[in-house]
Amino acid sequence: MNEVANTKRLGYIDALRGLTMLLVMYSHIETFSLGIGYSKSLLGCLFISFRMPLFFFISGYIAYKQREWDKDEYISLIKKKSFVQLIPTLIFSSIFFIIINNENPYEIIKHGPEGYWFTIVLFEIFFIYYTLMFLFKKSNSITKDFILLFVSIIGLLIYLGNCAGFYNLNGIPSLCLINLTRYFEFFAFGIFCRKYMKYTTQIISSEKFKIPVLILFISLFSISWNKYMFQHSYFHVINNEVLIRWAGLISAFSIIFHYKDYFEQDSFIPKSLRFIGKRTLDIYLIHYYLVPNLKSFKIECEIINNNILISFTSILLLALLLIAGCLLISSIIRFSSTLTYCCFGVKRRTEK
Repeated sequence: MNEVANTKRLGYIDALRGLTMLLVMYSHIETFSLGIGYSKSLLGCLFISFRMPLFFFISGYIAYKQREWDKDEYISLIKKKSFVQLIPTLIFSSIFFIIINNENPYEIIKHGPEGYWFTIVLFEIFFIYYTLMFLFKKSNSITKDFILLFVSIIGLLIYLGNCAGFYNLNGIPSLCLINLTRYFEFFAFGIFCRKYMKYTTQIISSEKFKIPVLILFISLFSISWNKYMFQHSYFHVINNEVLIRWAGLISAFSIIFHYKDYFEQDSFIPKSLRFIGKRTLDIYLIHYYLVPNLKSFKIECEIINNNILISFTSILLLALLLIAGCLLISSIIRFSSTLTYCCFGVKRRTEK
């Protein structure tokens, strides 16, 4: 048997999720606070190339479990994901857009969830995955794998068709169909990696695999950043939306997996990353309220952007402060079991 059934929490995966959340905060500080676009930031462009695929990969990686997939379990899983992902998103986004931004409900429906798209898409992906597993519960494991692979490929082709301008997936913004088709494949990849952990470990531990993939990622990113190819060509779309993302995802996971013993330790950095990883939902939902607008400091922003060392250090510190603020608010909310359940969809429990 190649499949795994262990449900034990993986410390290095929590740390990887925490690190990915830090990259998200870094990008949002750079973009929303300082007004520095990805096209003008080397590090911002580098991080965005793999951070969201990594998030969905992690979600798939920890989602895989051997189940019976009966009707009661299927309904229970959908209900649980609704309380964890949909209701908190509705609460936080409604407060943000209606009360803080003074927008009417119609405008929210019209333009979609905007920054709060992640949990919507994650729920849709889980819904599709759970539904496929329920519908094909009597099929053998290989058949289920092919079905999941087939849906992933279809999703990718639909997304690339949208990128090429053949049609517009943004007709109903609230459904976030662009990002659904964009990221489903990475979730499925996480499922496969966890399911066949024996082979995954052998492959990503091999120097003959991970070094060439890392070199490939650096090369593809260099091509994109230095605009060696026409920016509106099909190669640009394939490179930016497929090749770089896959190479970056695999490289990042390989590096973290190589140092997984370190990220399992109880020293300050790994322990902090693991805690952030366990609170990613809280941080994601809260952080939009705390992102400062620093665009008025135009000269200072230009100085930061023109020096990569100053840029990285300054934005990283701001991102850490932002995360600390989110965790503080999260801790206050989690004092109440009722608020914890309403805001985050989970029952309060004591962290080890």
